[in-house]
Amino acid sequence: MLNHNYSSDSVSERIKLIRKHMKLKQSEFAKLGGVSVTSQSFYETGKCSPTMGYIECLRKNGVDVSFIVTGLRLTPDIDWELMKQAFLLVQSTYSSPNNSPLLPEQFFEHFRAVAETVLRLKK
Repeated sequence: MLNHNYSSDSVSERIKLIRKHMKLKQSEFAKLGGVSVTSQSFYETGKCSPTMGYIECLRKNGVDVSFIVTGLRLTPDIDWELMKQAFLLVQSTYSSPNNSPLLPEQFFEHFRAVAETVLRLKK
């Protein structure tokens, strides 16, 4: 899992990091960026800077380019199993016969509070 923020100032390091996070080979990531494997290697080692065309191709293919460019993740990884457990906890707590039914908005607010707490504890 990638950290929400990555302290490196190096675009080349972040390109390599996100490629590895996506479990792609250089050739596969190069294809996403519309470049040769040689160019991909140069971008990852800092021998040359990536072009805007490369960055745009990555963006169009679903890569979080804000992370590459700034080091800030706009789309943090979601642990869906953890979210499921938080959902089930709220559901079982508020679905008991002793509780009056919740409106969908109320249910969501309880779920969000549990999920945010769990995510904070996980960090």
